[in-house]
Amino acid sequence: MNKIHSLKSISKEILAQSWTLTYYEDFEEVLSRPEFLKQFEYIVELVTKDETSTSFKWTIDALSFQFLVGVFVKNKEIKIASKNLSYELALIDFHHNVGRHREVSDVKKHAEAIASIPLERSPMVIDV
Repeated sequence: MNKIHSLKSISKEILAQSWTLTYYEDFEEVLSRPEFLKQFEYIVELVTKDETSTSFKWTIDALSFQFLVGVFVKNKEIKIASKNLSYELALIDFHHNVGRHREVSDVKKHAEAIASIPLERSPMVIDV
């Protein structure tokens, strides 16, 4: 059986730095819009200004689309997934229940990498 929901990794120049963006091919049309490039520029600018080397989660949104990204600074990679990994979790659960684990193995690894970043390393968390 063929794998579904193929992941794509591309090298992208963002603010004169080469970063790898990893996402589902289905998202390509949306993510190639200029509004999303600005979001990625903001992330790279934040990493550069703060001189951070720690991975973190970030939410990006533009044009009513929202995505969760895992920013892996040491590897200069941004992994893009659905908000709260809901799409990924539904796919994984469905395919596991029907015994088709291998079809979503790449999706599972992608989601696990993002989910493995501790919540406290997320600017989405507000300390009160």
